[in-house]
Amino acid sequence: MFFGGKEPAFYWRNGFFWVKLALFGLVFALEIAPMMTFIRVRSARHRGVPLPRFPVETYRRINSAEIILVVAIVLAASLMSRAAWMF
Repeated sequence: MFFGGKEPAFYWRNGFFWVKLALFGLVFALEIAPMMTFIRVRSARHRGVPLPRFPVETYRRINSAEIILVVAIVLAASLMSRAAWMF
C-alpha cells in the first residue's frame, strides 16, 4: 500500500476485504475463552494454588475451527488481491 501497492479505496470497496476482517474477528472471538483459561492457569501456578479445570475437548474443537478459519482468511486474501468482488 505504501510502496507502490493499491490505494486505500481498493480495500474499502472490496468485498473480500470485509470478509477477511470478519474472519479475523471471529478467530479473535473464538480465542478469548482459551486465552482467559491459560491466563488463569499461569496465575494459579504463580500463586501456588491448584490449577483450574478446563474442557480439553472443547478447546480442541475451537482450535480446529480456528485452523479452518485461518485457511479461509488466506483464500479471502488471495481473492481480495485479484479484485474478485468489487463494489
